[in-house]
Amino acid sequence: RVTVTPDGKQALYLSLESGVQSVWSVPLAGGTPVQIANVYAFQPVPSPDGRMLAFVSLDSDRRPVIAVCEVSDCSSRRTIPLPRRPAALQWTPDGRGLAYATLSNIWVQPLVGGPPYQLTRFPEDDHRIQDFEWSADGRRLAFSRSRTTWGIVLFRGLEIAR
Repeated sequence: RVTVTPDGKQALYLSLESGVQSVWSVPLAGGTPVQIANVYAFQPVPSPDGRMLAFVSLDSDRRPVIAVCEVSDCSSRRTIPLPRRPAALQWTPDGRGLAYATLSNIWVQPLVGGPPYQLTRFPEDDHRIQDFEWSADGRRLAFSRSRTTWGIVLFRGLEIAR
């Protein structure tokens, strides 16, 4: 997935060019790609003002974390532990928190600190939130929920055509 920064000047994407899946940026007007963060990363998203970057990474014990840094220089990162790897990550429309989907619900982690709070209240069942996005005015939230079902089918008496 490629994400364009809010100012429309950069494209953020993941690449294995450095030997680890990491966040890279390339000017949309043309130019050389630049590695932003030299750590394992997925789901990079720029903040609404375009100054900050958030992405999912792993800590030293290989547990999922949200990493937050400046887009211009991601050498200094703040990490926020997660209970499990999220299916989706987005900034809140006001840029004061990070929303993530794990299992059946969406949670918001305020950047000022404190525990995350639950944004949606679906039962923890076999329906999973796969992705979500706020409307342009930030007043509505669209998301997709799905359920995986499994079944076994036995076919008898089949003939193989030759």
